[in-house]
Amino acid sequence: MSDTPEVFDHLELAGPEPVEAVAAVGGHPLHPLVVPLPIGSFVGAFLCDLAYVRTQDAFWARGARVLTGAGIVTGLLAGSLGALDFTGRRQVRAHRAAWAHAGGNLTVIALSTVSELARSRNTRVVPAAAMALSATSALILLGTGWLGGELAYRDRIGVIRG
Repeated sequence: MSDTPEVFDHLELAGPEPVEAVAAVGGHPLHPLVVPLPIGSFVGAFLCDLAYVRTQDAFWARGARVLTGAGIVTGLLAGSLGALDFTGRRQVRAHRAAWAHAGGNLTVIALSTVSELARSRNTRVVPAAAMALSATSALILLGTGWLGGELAYRDRIGVIRG
């Protein structure tokens, strides 16, 4: 028995042929499973920075530092899984958006590492440089997240073959 009603039997999927993920378990791609972790951490760090500006409470400075560190660690994991798909599938590398997505996310990891180093000097305050790096990272993630969604949903990269 089919998963779809008979009324849809005459329809074919439009769009490019799907490109399966290299980093997958049982056909389920791992990169999209992990990417919410660094995105949430980096955006959360930026929000903590904003809360610190408003309150000058050291709680928010510590929160931003912890979230920045978590973003770096989980970003390296997500990036490693994405790199397996990127290097393992020629069809992925053929997309300029995939290059921009990877390059932008590497930039976020680099900026966040510098931000984390700046934050480690005094954990009770948020240095202006760290805050600027956090804001820049959040803005870059808006673009790279969009590109990642386009690659998955429009270009069908890293999906389960139906």
